[in-house]
Amino acid sequence: MNIVAADTFVNDQSVDTTETIKFAVTGCDVGKVLVGRSSRGVYAILLGTSAEALEIELGKIFPGYLLIYNQSAVKDDTSRILHFLSSPNAGLDIVLVIRGSSFQRKVWEALRTIPVGRPLTFN
Repeated sequence: MNIVAADTFVNDQSVDTTETIKFAVTGCDVGKVLVGRSSRGVYAILLGTSAEALEIELGKIFPGYLLIYNQSAVKDDTSRILHFLSSPNAGLDIVLVIRGSSFQRKVWEALRTIPVGRPLTFN
């Protein structure tokens, strides 16, 4: 896993920025939340109890990507996500980078149509 400090990244011109995710971990009502983003949008919202475990998980999900701890780069997204976690009915307005097969993206779009707090059963 490649995690570097933000100032190291700025000075290194050899890094391919197309495979860079900036991230930070902060506390929330359910433990810790890691938010990772690129210039395209939010790639990861991970919940857990340990910052180290969340960073390891991010590295497993995005092998080969350069991961940069940079709290200021994800500040606005993190604020919106924390607000959503404490008040889900408020909604969440962020740009998500959805990866997966065509089928997986269709499932994700269907899940997004379910109203918050609404139970759903499958028959």
